[in-house]
Amino acid sequence: MTIVAIVVVGVVFLLGLFRGQPLSELLITAVSLAVATIPEGLAAVVAFTLAMGASRLARRGAIIKQLSAVETLGSTTHISKDKTGTLTLNEMTVRRLLVAGRSFRVTGNGYSTDGKILSSDGDPPPGVLHPV
Repeated sequence: MTIVAIVVVGVVFLLGLFRGQPLSELLITAVSLAVATIPEGLAAVVAFTLAMGASRLARRGAIIKQLSAVETLGSTTHISKDKTGTLTLNEMTVRRLLVAGRSFRVTGNGYSTDGKILSSDGDPPPGVLHPV
């Protein structure tokens, strides 16, 4: 819809130039056409849609504080969570990774860079470099 509106505004502007209309009138007409393409009820429709999405997510156990997060959370397929330290320290630490069917253990805490990624047999996975 936006692309069509831009094309129409451009065509009207160019036709006006070819017809010799004053530039000030063309600018006012172009801005008026651009504003007219946005529906008046767009804000209400967006708010209603996001509220319905929040309601559907709440039925599945996800509580949303901000409606703007509904779109992002609604398109999420996997959510990883770990409540240990999240509320008190404001940090989450990965402990285990599952990549392409292989399980890896992660050492280290918080924002520290001394952790390592270890496979189930204790060796680092191939291709993973660790800081020295």
